Amino acid sequence: MELIYPASNTLQRALLRLFADWQVMGRENVPPMGPLVIVCNHLSNLDASLLGASLPSRRIRFLAKSGLFTASAVGGWFLRSYGAFPLNREGVDVRAYRWALNELATDGALVLFP
Repeated sequence: MELIYPASNTLQRALLRLFADWQVMGRENVPPMGPLVIVCNHLSNLDASLLGASLPSRRIRFLAKSGLFTASAVGGWFLRSYGAFPLNREGVDVRAYRWALNELATDGALVLFP
């Protein structure tokens, strides 16, 4: 399972270099260690994977709406393997909150899409 994240990001970086005018500016400002919260506008379903490909020095984790995990078994497996955790947006999701706090307590990089 640990191969999904690096393999996906390596493939995406290769495709972006081949087919897009892809540039990452300010990468030197991202701390290589320690807890990190990344706040990003959510413009498309590619946002999380573009962040992962753009920040190769950090393994990012993120919350995703729980419906994405139940839409298909393969999709849910892939999202979990990639670093996503299901978030119930219908109310207060204590499990997701605890998961996010644990990620930060263990020096993780957590992406939030407000």
